[in-house]
Formats: sequence, C-alpha cells, structure tokens
Amino acid sequence: REIKADARLVEPSAGPFEGIAFGDLEHRVNSVLRDAYASYTDELEPVYPPDSEPLEQSVARACGFLAEIEAAPARHIAVSHGAFIRILLCVFLGSDPRLYRRLKIDNCHAALLKFYPELPHQLVGLNLAPI
Repeated sequence: REIKADARLVEPSAGPFEGIAFGDLEHRVNSVLRDAYASYTDELEPVYPPDSEPLEQSVARACGFLAEIEAAPARHIAVSHGAFIRILLCVFLGSDPRLYRRLKIDNCHAALLKFYPELPHQLVGLNLAPI
C-alpha cells in the first residue's frame, strides 16, 4: 500500500509555548508567559498568541480528514500527535472540540474508529497499547 504524508495531521502550533514543559508553563516560567498560557488553555474563551494555531483551524483540518476517510471505504491508518488526535476524536464523537484536553491518550497508543455506511460511526477502542 502507498504511504502518503498528509499535512492536515500535523500537531497544532502552540506558538510561544513550543518546547516548554507543561509543568514549567503552569508554575515556573515568568508570570507574563504563565498568564498567557493560562489564557491559551482556557476551554471556554481561549486566547491564541501570535504564531499559534487557533482551535478552529485544527477542527477544520480534522473535519476534512475525517470526511475523506469516510468517503473512501477501506482500512486506513493515520499517525499524528496527541493534541491533534484528541481534537480529531472530539470531532468524530460530536463533542465540543474545546474539551479536547480532557481526553487522555498515551504516547504511541491508538484509537480505533469504525465508519459505517450511515451514522452513527463507532469509537471501537481508545488508548490501545502497541502490540
């Protein structure tokens, strides 16, 4: 089978927070960066700093990807990063994507989605360990 890169599956850019551990952003960095991070992670009204990707853009990428997979019945495997996978799962489940941080998926673990000819589709497995 052909392997193709899909730019829609990239991790959303966190702008000025890239490369800084969550614990440091929450407790150890200067107060300006700490406050900006708190605003960025606010579920109801996030504030996106320059060079970060607004959630709406990530959601649009997830919607486009899911629609393409739904329209092409076959077995597919997609690999991405944690935040984008959680956003994609919220879209798939029809839940509010702003709540994606509440989902837990471990590194190198999987989610198994099943698409039916008609809705509803099914989340078959979540946080599946590698074999």
